[in-house]
Amino acid sequence: MISKRRGLARALELAREAVELDTKAENVQATLETYAKSVSLLSEVIEELQRAQRDQQNEENNEEELKRLATIHDSYRDRMLLLSIVSGIPLSEVCEKAGKSA
Repeated sequence: MISKRRGLARALELAREAVELDTKAENVQATLETYAKSVSLLSEVIEELQRAQRDQQNEENNEEELKRLATIHDSYRDRMLLLSIVSGIPLSEVCEKAGKSA
């Protein structure tokens, strides 16, 4: 299990890399894999925050952070889906490769 802060920092770093790759539009496969790694890490962080929120029933800050992270997660997931459709690269292939290299 990754620490929340370290996982979040790495996920956002990967997201920035994915956006840079996306902007250059040179390597769709690498862009998709980087988005996939970021989305996967964001999912882990969100799950960890949700667990913490259940354990500490009164954390309002967690709720706002969860909403913000869910929005980020969903926007990168949606971009992955769009790139996958446009490029013809199946997401299952991308996620498998991203998981092996994560």
